[in-house]
Amino acid sequence: MSFPKLMIIALRRNLQPRILLVILFASILLVPAFTFDNNEISRNISNNYFLGDVQSQNNTIINNNTVCFVLIGNSLDELNSTGVNFYISAEYIVLGVPASDHLGNSASIFYNTVTNKGGRVFIKTSHIDYLIYSRLKQYVNISLNQIFMENYQINSFTIPNDTNTQNDIFFNFHRTDYPANSHISTIYFYTLPTSELGYYGLSEIFYTLPSQSGKFNVTVKNPDNSGAQVCIVHDGIPGVIYSIKNYQLLVSLNTKGYGNFRFGTSTERLMMDSSPLAYKNTASPYSNVGLALMISFSSLCIIVSFTYFQKRELVNKFLSLPVKRYQFILATFISSVSFILFASAVSFLLLDIFWKFYSGLFLSPLDLIYVGITEILIALAICSIYVLAGSFHSSERNSFLNTFFVAIFPLISILASVYFFVTGSGIQITGGTYLATPLNSYAINYNFIRDIIPLESDIQLNKYLSASPLLGLKMTNNMGLLGMDPLIIILSAIGIPLIFMSIGVWMYSRKTANLI
Repeated sequence: MSFPKLMIIALRRNLQPRILLVILFASILLVPAFTFDNNEISRNISNNYFLGDVQSQNNTIINNNTVCFVLIGNSLDELNSTGVNFYISAEYIVLGVPASDHLGNSASIFYNTVTNKGGRVFIKTSHIDYLIYSRLKQYVNISLNQIFMENYQINSFTIPNDTNTQNDIFFNFHRTDYPANSHISTIYFYTLPTSELGYYGLSEIFYTLPSQSGKFNVTVKNPDNSGAQVCIVHDGIPGVIYSIKNYQLLVSLNTKGYGNFRFGTSTERLMMDSSPLAYKNTASPYSNVGLALMISFSSLCIIVSFTYFQKRELVNKFLSLPVKRYQFILATFISSVSFILFASAVSFLLLDIFWKFYSGLFLSPLDLIYVGITEILIALAICSIYVLAGSFHSSERNSFLNTFFVAIFPLISILASVYFFVTGSGIQITGGTYLATPLNSYAINYNFIRDIIPLESDIQLNKYLSASPLLGLKMTNNMGLLGMDPLIIILSAIGIPLIFMSIGVWMYSRKTANLI
């Protein structure tokens, strides 16, 4: 019997309505995986912006009723000539007009402006007054000088020409004063995610006001070498953002969580894990639920489409001839994978239609590709274990494996992820994860162990594909990709199952040869 005929036999069996219905119904389990993965996959690597206050620690009205910020991009440099749209809540009173005539005393307005050549952006209260006046003028006959601003709050900002999801974050720079050339100078600094470490590590940034005279220098003592002084900023120009670009130094600072920085003649110990920077789209400790359900889905598919070959009459029929041993298993495996991918595609398309109506966007096509690759590897791992286990005599073998793959292993995976997320991540405050020392033993050891274990290595590969710094993605918690080795993952996801499969086929061949 030729290999194409074996494929036709396997495909015909899987075309049975009851098997198709089971696989399509089980594909509902993939919805959480598609949802979580789609949130991890960035549509544009340049969608992270930060807005820092460099003149006031409390956003108070200063400099002739003007508040000044600096807009910083994902490369930790100032964004020049960039449009910014602020969303502002303002409280005001209108002099000489009864309160009932001017529709309350608060308003939400959009304030549009453009950063200058140094990335600096200004908000003038007089402009806010005018925006309020323009709105109220539609209802009440008033003049601009009747508007009196009580207070206002900047709620958020967006980049008008950028349609991608953004992390719009306000923060106040820290500051240090140091003597320089017979006068006191000020350096502002802050800790932000850095692309030098794939956004899973942090870098200090340094800034001085354009109005400050004279250049400045910053050095740091490498925490891994007590005698090594590394220059971070040499003859720094006022009004320019500087960050650490030395990869090895960043690894050392993040590993130790601190650095002794020297400004002029003064030294400060800056903590790399003390940044009060919270992300809006923080990865959930339950994001592994989707990946665990992928294992359950694949297990159900394998149970109904692959394990039937272990019946003794089929073993005797197809595996007794040496040339057909591996061909029969390969044909059955390919047939099973084909239906897994078919069900995955149907599930993806249905979710994609819903997502379009729900959010106005389609899912990322990479989502289907990554989940598809992961499903193939999960199926390979499960099939290899069934083949290896089936070569032994045990009446309760399949029942245990079915329960283990469908329920027990996914549950263990979820519980382990939650435990290590809680013990290895930063402090949870108001929905955001404060970045703590990213290069920690929890993430490194946990990820390394998962790289080696079959099935877990498949989950790791999915994580690596959908949330890899190589794609310019920012990691939103300490777990990150630390300790993950792509070579080990691939060897475990492909190499170990192939070894199991080969041993199983060989043992089948010995067993069936004795039956002839």
